[in-house]
Amino acid sequence: MTETEAPLDISVLYVEDEAQTREVVGGFLRRRVKELYEASDGEGGLVYYAQYHPDLVIVDVRMPNMNGLDLLERIKESDKKARSIVTTAFSDENFLMRSIDLGVDCYLKKPVSTDMLARAVRRIGSQILTKRGGYAQGALNEKILNNVSVMMLVLQEERIVYANRAFLEFAGEADIESFNANCLIERLFSKGDPNRKYTKWIAELAKTKERSRIVRMRSLKDNAKSGSFVVKADRIDQKDWIIASFADITRIAKERERALSDALTDSLTKIFNRRKFDDEVSREICVKRSERAVSIISLDVDRFKEINDNFGHGAGDMALVEIARLVRGEIRKSDIFARIGGEEFAILLPGSDLGGASAIAEKLRVLIESKTFESIGRITCSFGVAELKEGESVEEFVKRADFALYKAKKSGRNCVALDIGL
Repeated sequence: MTETEAPLDISVLYVEDEAQTREVVGGFLRRRVKELYEASDGEGGLVYYAQYHPDLVIVDVRMPNMNGLDLLERIKESDKKARSIVTTAFSDENFLMRSIDLGVDCYLKKPVSTDMLARAVRRIGSQILTKRGGYAQGALNEKILNNVSVMMLVLQEERIVYANRAFLEFAGEADIESFNANCLIERLFSKGDPNRKYTKWIAELAKTKERSRIVRMRSLKDNAKSGSFVVKADRIDQKDWIIASFADITRIAKERERALSDALTDSLTKIFNRRKFDDEVSREICVKRSERAVSIISLDVDRFKEINDNFGHGAGDMALVEIARLVRGEIRKSDIFARIGGEEFAILLPGSDLGGASAIAEKLRVLIESKTFESIGRITCSFGVAELKEGESVEEFVKRADFALYKAKKSGRNCVALDIGL
């Protein structure tokens, strides 16, 4: 440190009983540090330390009443991390060994070289400033993390060492110690496996290319906060340290589910639409054919144009809604019921062969025929039934069911026709 360099932003306590030495060295230090406190003996030094808590203590060993090492010992009782430089005119091995035991940073022989003192103060002062900056940055980082809504965890060797406020509130715990003590991480996952170590799962996630997953999580404090979260995991500079974030995407996930549902649902009848029906037929065809039979029932409202012409499109729409309600109440949850277009519907029946599907079609025909529809009266439907053949495509399968429906229409309507597929 030269005369032109700015003083180090540290405070120093200088304790020296020799007035001339104190004046010379004190003047030297005053130009090189931001704050300097001077005492002429150990007792005065102890008072100053308790009052100002300086960053660095420079103390002479041999002083009356309380020597320098006794002073440092008293200081270390309250502050084990106190930084210190010892000066002495004596080469006493006992003093040297005791200095080492007290964790003295530097041991300088008197008369003290100002260059050596400057180097020692600069070295220790830089360490103090670096550490102070680390604490400030750490405090700033923690403040930032505690003021974001995204939940955050820091793991070291698969052990949770930090959780921000958002995460602790979600878990219903006051601090990380109680969180770890109660082993809560496994309980936060909605489909959690009690035998699975989720900290290890997060660590493994950080190794993947995507480094993120969507999971369902439940709050142990407020169930309203439970929902869907994107978990992202990344390794940070320190070895085996991982930072994980949990972003709440519940609203987005619900909107996506709603949009997907709307895209696959008929807006009038609230049953599936043609797109969903074709997707499900395609999926069923991919199932190994030897495992189960699959059939389709196609049904169409007889003379629907006359219904619209005579009673209005509003009445026709209500009739379609009521037919959908009747059919849905009679079929299985595993069956796929869809409005294909206009007045035409279709039912995909996994596990039903041609005979079983035709019996269901006849039951539905009778149910609809016996129903009195408001403002209209009696309505009938025609039905076509086909069973999937080996190697058949979606288009071929659906076309055969439609052809059977065409036969039912040609046979006088209000009946069930089968496509045997010979």
